[in-house]
Amino acid sequence: MTGWRSFMVDVRANAPADSGAISIAIKTSSMIFGRVTRNDHFAIRNEIFTLQDDELRFIRLEDEKGEAVQNYYAYTNGEVGFAPRAANVDEYVALLRSNHRSEVLSALVFLGGRHLQAGDDFMLEGAEDRKRVELFKQLTHNDGILALVTKLEHSEDPWI
Repeated sequence: MTGWRSFMVDVRANAPADSGAISIAIKTSSMIFGRVTRNDHFAIRNEIFTLQDDELRFIRLEDEKGEAVQNYYAYTNGEVGFAPRAANVDEYVALLRSNHRSEVLSALVFLGGRHLQAGDDFMLEGAEDRKRVELFKQLTHNDGILALVTKLEHSEDPWI
């Protein structure tokens, strides 16, 4: 789960009373050839997951300042965590409309991630699955999804 050239340093779990979800934060350090790196591509310091109703969800990446970092889905060696189980537009709409914060955040992490685009090399080993790239394209061109994301931009939740 910790991604390419990232090493787990610490794990913390807590169960906030208001959400009903167990939060799991994995602190990481990036190393290349035995040396800690500060390269932007390896800026991830915290990976945050939730466990709710027996479902593990990947909800956030942070740099060392606690700011959100974009996930890199384009090639598997750069991807951290995993995409939501949702397999089509309707299922992503359901996640974005959910009353469970973790479902909304998991969808937003995926939608805000870096994915392969037309012109990228799909033939390289570890390239993102074409079906997932096509789903991402459908999601980002769907008026319903775009309207929900626009509405969520006005959320008072700092992570949304």
